[in-house]
Amino acid sequence: MLTMLILFLFGLTGRLVSGDLFGGSPLTESIPPWDFADHPISPSSWYATGAPFPTNVWWQNMVLGGGDQLNVANPYIVKTLPDGLHVCLPIRIASDRSVDVQYRDNVILSASENLGNHQVTKYDELSVTATWTPSQGGFEAPVVRGMPYATVFYQDLTPSIQFEGTVFSASGESPGTRFEVTLDNGQKWIVYTSTDILFTVNGSTLDAADQFTGSIRVAGHWEGGIVDVAKLDECSG
Repeated sequence: MLTMLILFLFGLTGRLVSGDLFGGSPLTESIPPWDFADHPISPSSWYATGAPFPTNVWWQNMVLGGGDQLNVANPYIVKTLPDGLHVCLPIRIASDRSVDVQYRDNVILSASENLGNHQVTKYDELSVTATWTPSQGGFEAPVVRGMPYATVFYQDLTPSIQFEGTVFSASGESPGTRFEVTLDNGQKWIVYTSTDILFTVNGSTLDAADQFTGSIRVAGHWEGGIVDVAKLDECSG
């Protein structure tokens, strides 16, 4: 109907007519007959863009309730918690009736310092940025749907990367910009840093020796799985 009206107006004038097709007056001034109710879960202080809150977005668990529930970015699942960005490369669990994924804290991108709370500071259709509020420095994580890496930007903080389970081996020159970590759960994680950094292995954690400004990103894959490591290396910068 609307398309026909536009075509009709275009045919009369020879050009497309813009403006309010309804003349600017409300369709009705009567109140809808149904009951009103507030949603039981409202956006919290985790939302700080200054813009109206978008409904039914894929990252809404970052700002609803405690802001600490799952957000599926694919291929990773992430959580935004007080100690940083929690990242999971999920395990697929298949049965005759369903295919599910299991969340585990495979990697936590964190810092030695207290990071404070997170807030969503910007977003678009495919990405959202969570920014933490440490007493000094900065900690920011852009989360993008389909991202091959999980990335955090550090400013004057001491990086700490925590892995689930035991670190079987950690390879790469230190200080350096690329490290491979093999875990006892069958996963391998490649750690990329924007500039040289000195890491030491403390149990299941890589701890930086000094404060760092720049980006750290991690890419995970399953041992024996199909992965183009050369392409990950090429696009990591």
